[in-house]
Amino acid sequence: MLPFDKRPLPAALSAEARRNIETARALRDTPAKCLIEGLLALKGTGPGAFDDYVVRRYIESEFPGSLDAYLAKIPDAADLLEIANTSGHLVSPLASAIRFGSELTAGSEVIAARHLRVVSDLIVKAVRGTGKRKICVCMPFRHGKSMLSSLALPIWLIGNYPWMTIGLTAGTSSLAHHFSRQIRNIFQNNQDRLPALASDSQSSEQFHTEHGGGLWTGSTSSGILGKGCNLLIADDLIASAELASTRNGRDAAWRFLIADAMSRGQDFPITLVCCTRWDVDDIPGRLMSGYDGVDSSEWEFLTLSAISEAEDPITGRRAGEALFPEKRPLAELESFRRSMPAELWACGFQNTPLQETNIGKAYKSFSERDHVSDFVEFDPELPIRCSWDFNINPSAVVCANARIIRPANPIIDMVTRGVYPEVFDVSVFDELLLNDVTTEETCSALGEKLRRYADIARRFTGRRLKVVVTGDSSGNQRRTSASSQEGARTDWQIVRKFFERNSDVFDAEFHLRKSNGSVRDRVAKVNGLFYSADGNVRMRISSRCRGLVADLKAVRWAKDSFGNTLDVLDKKDSRVSHLTDALGYLAVDLGVGQQPIGEQPYAIWG
Repeated sequence: MLPFDKRPLPAALSAEARRNIETARALRDTPAKCLIEGLLALKGTGPGAFDDYVVRRYIESEFPGSLDAYLAKIPDAADLLEIANTSGHLVSPLASAIRFGSELTAGSEVIAARHLRVVSDLIVKAVRGTGKRKICVCMPFRHGKSMLSSLALPIWLIGNYPWMTIGLTAGTSSLAHHFSRQIRNIFQNNQDRLPALASDSQSSEQFHTEHGGGLWTGSTSSGILGKGCNLLIADDLIASAELASTRNGRDAAWRFLIADAMSRGQDFPITLVCCTRWDVDDIPGRLMSGYDGVDSSEWEFLTLSAISEAEDPITGRRAGEALFPEKRPLAELESFRRSMPAELWACGFQNTPLQETNIGKAYKSFSERDHVSDFVEFDPELPIRCSWDFNINPSAVVCANARIIRPANPIIDMVTRGVYPEVFDVSVFDELLLNDVTTEETCSALGEKLRRYADIARRFTGRRLKVVVTGDSSGNQRRTSASSQEGARTDWQIVRKFFERNSDVFDAEFHLRKSNGSVRDRVAKVNGLFYSADGNVRMRISSRCRGLVADLKAVRWAKDSFGNTLDVLDKKDSRVSHLTDALGYLAVDLGVGQQPIGEQPYAIWG
């Protein structure tokens, strides 16, 4: 199937419409595209709106060697004014935004800002067949994202291809209908420039042109059964930070996009996803990571921050410059940064998901670069330490080796042994995370893993596998996760009986506590495992332990309704924090951070 701009025009088009569309197509394929946009901007908002950096970058990348030809046109720019006035709005989405700006933005003019030019150019490349047809744009709050993608883009596309259909989707039905109503009104008020609408189909939810194309709306809460589209626009499918913070909310938006909305594409469709980032597991995060088998190489990704943190070759900004100074000057952005919660600034303005910052993060000392490796393996010379977190959904266990680190100086070792807590290098090499299981079922699954390690240990040492068992003290109480196994009323009793039955394979030793202690203390002890006082890495985690790594990146402190940090972890997503809880019980058992109180006669080492 040919790209949109390469397809023949329907015979039913009027001569004037055909001439305007063909002129716009021809201009899109030359440096004059930028010139037309500039002329419209100059006419509408003055010289300050014409950003030459993006224009030059576009021309140099798309038309190598033709910058001189573009500059040569400037003295004769007046010759293009007639084209700009008649069909200029059909050249690009940005040109449509400028031309109909006052109607799109309640009377204010649209600024042809550099970042809007960049987004518009991605769409133009898609219809010309020179760029990717799947585009994901992440843009800060109130920086023109919806104005360009959900208002100007549909006007431009239907203006050029009145026989094509657009699917306009958003996080709520009311938002999608709001966009559709504005678009319909612009078509009704500009019949001399835009295709006529069908007299019997002009509702705010769905309308059609006289050529059979049109626009329909949808949302994550409404169905779109039986509707197809040539262009799909998905604007902020996750409607709030609260929804983004829950796995169910992220899953619902993802299913809607992939299973419902994108499956409606027809005839070489184009997809535009535009949003603000909230979470590494949000829609852009999943698209980038290839979630559910998605081919990320098919997508063009553009992430823009309100204030650049480094040199930005895409928009030509230096570090510390505002993205949209015409509407959001740097002083205003800095005021926002000072007055709002840091996590809201990071997500809503910088498009940095919370998990990629340390804001509110529980395990701040964790570094995936330093602590996760493909080469962390079980050491048969050491006991396996199995730490449990008891739940039915899920049940979690981490498996690790812990090697005591002795001072290099034997005298210091002799003097400090028994006075200071032992220091460990910890290797977490396996994990178990099971949903909807009893403690007996968890024991059975863990036993299968441990038997493999036991075979290795027996070959190397000739002995049974030493297993040190620790974990959740609530396992001493009768719980729903425990079964009615005869003679075993609690989780820990079931675990003990399991190891007793398999004592020919496992030499089990139990380190159980009466209480779990405070959450703050356990989290602090886990953070204390990652590095020694002199900055050396003390804990390494196998890359196979994907659940634990995800938890360490995602778990955050809960907050009250006023934004104050609480002493408990955020458990909105019931599937996170269980493996890190198990790691916390292991850290407590190892005595991390338990230093003597008061002045001591010897220097603390390591």
